[in-house]
Parts: sequence; C-alpha cells; structure tokens
Amino acid sequence: MNIYKWTIKPLSSFITPFDSDTLYGYILWAIKYTESEEFFQDTLNNFKNYNPPFIVSNGFTENKFPLLNTKTINRSNSNYFQKISQDHNKPLNSTELIRTLKKIKKNKFVNLKLFNEMLNGYDNLKLIEEIIKVERNPFNFEKFEIIPKVKNIYEYIEKNSDSKRKSNSTVNRVKNSLNRITNSTDGENSLYNQEEKYYNSNISIFFKCNEEFSKKLEIYLNIIEKFGYGKKASSGLGYFETISFEKYDNFKEPENPNAFITLSNYIAKEEDFENIISSDIKTKRGKLGGEYAFHELPFKKPFVYYTPGSIFKTNDINNIKGRVLDNIHYDSKFIQIGIPFILGVKINEI
Repeated sequence: MNIYKWTIKPLSSFITPFDSDTLYGYILWAIKYTESEEFFQDTLNNFKNYNPPFIVSNGFTENKFPLLNTKTINRSNSNYFQKISQDHNKPLNSTELIRTLKKIKKNKFVNLKLFNEMLNGYDNLKLIEEIIKVERNPFNFEKFEIIPKVKNIYEYIEKNSDSKRKSNSTVNRVKNSLNRITNSTDGENSLYNQEEKYYNSNISIFFKCNEEFSKKLEIYLNIIEKFGYGKKASSGLGYFETISFEKYDNFKEPENPNAFITLSNYIAKEEDFENIISSDIKTKRGKLGGEYAFHELPFKKPFVYYTPGSIFKTNDINNIKGRVLDNIHYDSKFIQIGIPFILGVKINEI
C-alpha cells in the first residue's frame, strides 16, 4: 500500500472530530451512493476479512503528530533531570522541576522532523533532558536557534507562558431543544450545551491504499466535501475545502522496527502485539449515518479503543492490525471499523 495525504482547509466550526472510525463510515456511505451494491458489499466483506482496500488515520492539525512516550518518567528520572540542570549551570529546585515537567506534559504533539526522529529511537526522556538543558523550546519542542539567557528553563517558561500561541479554539453554545409534538420548548429542561471547534490551520488525514483505489478514494472524498462533515452539516457546520490529495513519503520509518504507533482509533485484536509501551483508552458510542441517521435506534453499542499516539511492542508490523466489530448494533448489518493506520517504531532498551 502507498501512503496518501488529504489536506483540507476548515471553512466553519466542527462538532464532530476527525476520528478514523467516523471517516471510515463517511467513505463507506460515499461508496454506497456512487458504486453498485455488489461493489459496496465486496468492500464491506474485504474489511471483515481483514483485507481492507484502504486504511485511514485520524485528522491532525497540519505538521502536528503525536508525541511518542516510549519511556516512563519516575522518581529516579526526576533526580537525574535535576542533576542534569545543575551540571549544565541551569539548576532547578524540586518545585521548579515539577512545574517544568507538568508544563512539558501538556504538549502532546511534535512537528514532522521530531516525529520522524522519535520513530527511529529518539525518546521522550532525551527530549526532556534537552529541554532541561535549555536546548529545546518547552512549548513547541523545537531546538532553540539562539539559546535564551535565563538562569534555567523554568524562568523561560514563566517569562513566556502568557505570550500568544496559535491554537484551535472551542466554543460552547447554549441551545434550546424543541418538542417535536408541541413545536415549543419544554420549560427549564430544554437547554443544552453544544461544543463547536474552530481550527486555526489545515487538517491532514492520511490513507494507505493502492494507486488504483486512490483514484476512487479521491472521488469519495470530494462527495464528503460537497455535503459537509459531521453533526449539523445541514446547518452550515462541518464545511471545508480540499487543498490537496497526494502521495506522501515524508514518514521515515526505521528499517527494523520493534514496535508500532497508531494514528487512528484502534480496536485491538489479542494477537496484534506483545506488550503495551504506552497507551490511552477511551470509550465511544458510535451513531448510524447516511439514510439510517434517523433510525429509531440510532446509537451503536459502546466500544473501547486505543487513541492515536498509543505504542505497542511487536516484531511484526506487516499484518493488518485492529478489529472490525460486527455485533455493534441490534441490527447485525452494521459494523464498526477499528483497523488503524500504523507506523513502525524503533525502541531502544526495551
């Protein structure tokens, strides 16, 4: 499979996040609306048989990728960091060190250059070490071109923490629900909160597929662009324009990986990996789409998945990972795809 990058420019706010399982659903509905029923059913069966025609990642803010937490920080590491700061004439006391580590922990994304370095063995402990030495910026993890003149990295954080940094913003809007029978509100219980997200930059979504299918995929993505993405698309939310859809070769995977990172929502099979290096899990309850969006039972059963950035040890990253759940709704024809977009990782001293 080749890797392709779909770059989109948001033109409105979004309620629905760019999750891989949601994107799978949108693309499959586009296939159903544009292709024959036989082609659509063959596509579903290919997923069920773990021979997917395409694999999709979550959406990421342009040039932002998950930080690889391949090493665990414990008390001995903290003592080491404090010693490093002293050895480099940038001494941190215990309180300053703790606050510095908390600030670093809040940043969960890195640029492509650092992401590729981390795929090839550069670990998060080395990253923190360079920040403690005042060699890297604690806010964006990039190396300083000019080393700032501060007594330690905590002083730099304090001086720059209030500076304006571009970030995606979330707006909470209070809405009124209407009783469909009376066509009016139901008193005090009619208010609800709607969270909308505004993106300050383009969104990148990655695919794995062969060249022949990529031509069809581009058509399906154009259909999604035309009708909008996610909740309230019919009301003007979820709109974007495609900037490009092109082959992408900027990921630099190691030659002999011994782990993998997921860039998708990942529902794991038991045999997918040997150990968990680092992970975060969430529970989600999906919803039917397309012509079934107003089904009398629109919600699927809850499922648990690993989030993008989770890392797993294995010496075999070539097999298709993840699961396709076929008992996710009371109607057996619906499925949930948890096959992840993965990249190989080299981890030293496992």
